[in-house]
Amino acid sequence: MRHLVLLAGLVLILVPANAHAGNFDVLTCSDSATNANHSWTASNDDPAVYEIGGSCAGGGAFGGLWVRDNLAATRNAVRHTGATWRFEAPAGTLITRFSYARYIYGLDEEDFRRALHTNDGAALESCEIPPAPYYQCTVGSTSGFDRASFNGISVSGLSFGVRCETQPNTGCVGGATIHSVIATLYGATVTLSDPTPPSLPLPTGDLWSAGAHGGFHKGTASVTGAPSDGQSGIKTLELVVDGVVVASCQTTGSVGCASTVSCDFTYAKPCSNPSAQTLGFDTSSVADGQHAVTLRAADAGGELATRTTSIVVDNGAPQAPSVSVPGQARTTDEVVATVSPVGTQVSPVQSVVYEACGAGGCATTTAPAAAGGATTVTLGKLPAGRTTLRTWLVDAAGNSDPGTATVSTVDVGTPVLEGEQGGSDSGTGSGGSNDGGTPAALVAPVVVAPMPPTPSPTAPGKPAPLALTRSVQGRTLAVRVRLRGADGRRVRVTYTVRDARKRRLANGNRLVRLKDGAASVRVTLPRSVRRRAREVVVTAQVVGAGGQRATSRLRLSR
Repeated sequence: MRHLVLLAGLVLILVPANAHAGNFDVLTCSDSATNANHSWTASNDDPAVYEIGGSCAGGGAFGGLWVRDNLAATRNAVRHTGATWRFEAPAGTLITRFSYARYIYGLDEEDFRRALHTNDGAALESCEIPPAPYYQCTVGSTSGFDRASFNGISVSGLSFGVRCETQPNTGCVGGATIHSVIATLYGATVTLSDPTPPSLPLPTGDLWSAGAHGGFHKGTASVTGAPSDGQSGIKTLELVVDGVVVASCQTTGSVGCASTVSCDFTYAKPCSNPSAQTLGFDTSSVADGQHAVTLRAADAGGELATRTTSIVVDNGAPQAPSVSVPGQARTTDEVVATVSPVGTQVSPVQSVVYEACGAGGCATTTAPAAAGGATTVTLGKLPAGRTTLRTWLVDAAGNSDPGTATVSTVDVGTPVLEGEQGGSDSGTGSGGSNDGGTPAALVAPVVVAPMPPTPSPTAPGKPAPLALTRSVQGRTLAVRVRLRGADGRRVRVTYTVRDARKRRLANGNRLVRLKDGAASVRVTLPRSVRRRAREVVVTAQVVGAGGQRATSRLRLSR
C-alpha cells in the first residue's frame, strides 16, 4: 500500500546549543506584527509538477506560505524532487525552538512526503495516509490557529513542504481536479541562539579622554562607538554611568543619540551593524567626583560587549574664599591680602581673581594660587579713599563664580601728622590729592621765614589772646600755639595746603593739650604735596565754649 506523508524538517548539527547564549525570535506571517515574511525562502525542483507561493494573508487552505501539486501537470513527479519553504539560521547561530501554525493535507498518493523535517530528512511532523480503506490525512487546520511547538532542539535549518519518494522509481501521481498534497504555514516563530558577543573597538570622544578641562570633565561630553555583530547585528548601544543608562541608541526612543538602530525581527539576521554612533551626556546631572562610565553594545540576542573607564566630574565653582586684608592703610603702604579656600573642592584651586574698585575705577587681576593653602596677594599702594575688594577663586577645571566673591574694604588715607607737642593727647589726620598728583623725588629743604601771626581780636578785660606761629622747612610744617593761663585746655590745630591755583593738596587736624601755656605740632608733608605747595593756612581753636581762635597764612616758594 502507498502512504502519503507531508514533511517538514531541520538540519541537525553536532554542536550543542549554548545554554548561556542570548536568544532572539524571528517572526513570520501571522506571528509578526507586520504579517510579513523575510526569513523563509521558496524552493521548487519541478514547477511543472509542484506549485509554491505565499501571501501571509492568513486563513484558508492557501492563506500563508503554501506548497501543492499542480493540477495542470502532464506527467508524474520525479523521485527525490519536491517544493519546500526553507529557513536557514545565520552562521554562528542555532535554532533552539520552533513554533508554527499549519495545515497539512494528503489524498490518495502515498508516495508524496508531506512534513516538517530537517534538511537531512529527519521528520519532526508528518501527514501519512493510513492503511485502506482510508485514503487521506490531515494535520492542523485551515483556521490558521492550530499550532505545534518543538523545544530543546539544536539545528541550523528547517524545511516545510512536499517531496516525492516513490518506490520503485515510477514517479508520484498528482491530482487531476483535487489536490493530492497541500502544506501551508500560517505563522512561525523561530528561536535562535547567538552565543557570540558583539565586537566593540575602543571608543573615542572627550568623555573617553583624560578630560579636556585640566583632567576633569564638565558640561556635556560625548563618546563615539562603532560596534558590530556578524550573527544577529546590533540592537542597542548604551552609555551607562554608575550603573544607570544615561544615553542610548536603539530602534525607537533613542536618548542622547542622534540616530536610531535598525532592527526587523522578520529577518533571520534582524539587526544591522550601524555606523559609528555618538552619545552625549550632561555631566551636571551627576554629583562632582569620580564616576564609572561604561559603553555597552548588545546584539539581537542580548549578548553584550562593554568598554569601561573612570572619569572625574567637576562642574561646581569654588566657594567664596576667606580673605584677610587690613581695614585701614595709608597711600604709602603696600597692601597685602591673604586668600584661603573654604570647604572641599574636587579639582584644586588654580588661581585667585580680585577686583579692586576705588576712586580711579575698577581693575581686575588674576594671580596663581598657592598649592594646598593660603595665597598671599599684593594689592600694592592703593589710592586715597575707600577701596572695595571682591575676591573669588578659579579651580583647575576652569570653574569660577564671581557671584560668590568675598567683599572686603580698605580705607586709605594720606599720612599727615607726626606729633611733637607740649602736652599729650589723641588726634586724627588725613590728606589726599585733589587733582591726581603723583609722588615726586626728594627735593632740597626750603626754609621759609615765618609771617607774624594773626591773632583773634579780644575785648578789654578778656583773657590773653591765643598766639600762633608756623614755619615750613623741607617737608616739615611746624606749628606752635601759646595761651597764658590755660594749662590743660585742648586746642585743635587744622591745616590746609594749597597750590598756586588755590587748589587743596592736603589737609589735616590734630588735637593737642596745652602745658605751661604752649603746645607744638609737626606735620610731614608728602613729597608730591611739598613740590607743588604755595600756601599753608593754619588755624588753632581752643576746644569748648568761648574757645579762642587764631588763623595764619604762610606763603611758600619752591
